[in-house]
Amino acid sequence: MKKLSVATFGVWFALAFAACSHEASAPGDPTGDAGGTGATGTGGNPSGGQAGTAGGSGGSATGGSTSGTGGATSGGTDSGGSAGLATGGSAGTDAGTGGVSTGGTPSTGGSSTGGAAGMGGMTSVPEPVLITSVNNAFWRTGSPMEVTANADITVNDTQVLQTFTGFGGTFNEKGWEALAALSQADRDRAIRLLFDTVDGAKFVSGRIPIGASDYAMDRYTLNDNANDTSMSMFSIARDRMRLIPYIKAALAVKSDIRFWGSPWTPPPWMKTNNAYDRGNMKTDATTMQAHALYLTRFVEEYAKEGIRIDVIHPQNEPGYLQDYPSCGWTGSQMATFIKTYLQPTFTEHGLTTKIFCGTMSNPTVGWR
Repeated sequence: MKKLSVATFGVWFALAFAACSHEASAPGDPTGDAGGTGATGTGGNPSGGQAGTAGGSGGSATGGSTSGTGGATSGGTDSGGSAGLATGGSAGTDAGTGGVSTGGTPSTGGSSTGGAAGMGGMTSVPEPVLITSVNNAFWRTGSPMEVTANADITVNDTQVLQTFTGFGGTFNEKGWEALAALSQADRDRAIRLLFDTVDGAKFVSGRIPIGASDYAMDRYTLNDNANDTSMSMFSIARDRMRLIPYIKAALAVKSDIRFWGSPWTPPPWMKTNNAYDRGNMKTDATTMQAHALYLTRFVEEYAKEGIRIDVIHPQNEPGYLQDYPSCGWTGSQMATFIKTYLQPTFTEHGLTTKIFCGTMSNPTVGWR
């Protein structure tokens, strides 16, 4: 048995983004520029002097303290208020937007504290909800416990129960579109931070959407030609624009990434509503066989690009109740599809690609 002291465990997932900037009332310091200092003196201005200039946009500024009668006041305009009068005075009368002000102690002049950050500043964070699942006790809600010291974890290294291979993520069109906005050097660095085994997150697997996902530039599938059951017009030309360059950039950093493919939707003509979003999979044998061939062609065409698909999931999130590419399946329909159509078609074409049931995360009740 071993005891490990764990201070911090972080997993960071880098999704490329384009930086943007805007002008604020003061430059970049996230806490805002400090305010000026008011006049001091035993007979000074009864309001404790004029507050300084405002902090940077989105920053925080703190009003100053007052001692004696009309003491010194420092802080940002619209953040700290008037310094306390001899009777304690008024609390900060011009707190920033969203700010909070606290008055001083009566009879002493006290301290006058400006509000929290102005517009765009920090807000309170709600308490997190803890949900756990263990064998025979799934989806239990509990209360998280804050740990201020290092946590001790006891590990039993005498028995191996499973092999942990690592983390992965999903390739998508919008991800590559964002990466393309970067310089070549920054784009290469982003890919290294995701996949490099020394300097990066060392991602070992990647999901490839078969057709449009919810992070596609727009709706499409790999065969939008109605009733092309022979898949004579199947094409991955669209994927060569964004998805395949993204995947190949990752393979250049880590050559042994394991890939799995999953459709958010089959071609619309295979569905009851003839649309990309929502709808159910048709149940007739002709459509089922066409979809099996559709997934087979995906594996074959990607192999020609040097991208080996290890696993196919016939459907991602069946029946999701939002307006993005999706499709509903019943359990018996999925079982029949895999057993009667998909696996025999893979075998016929000499594919060794595994078939997983998919990410079954949503109900399909009421979908037509």
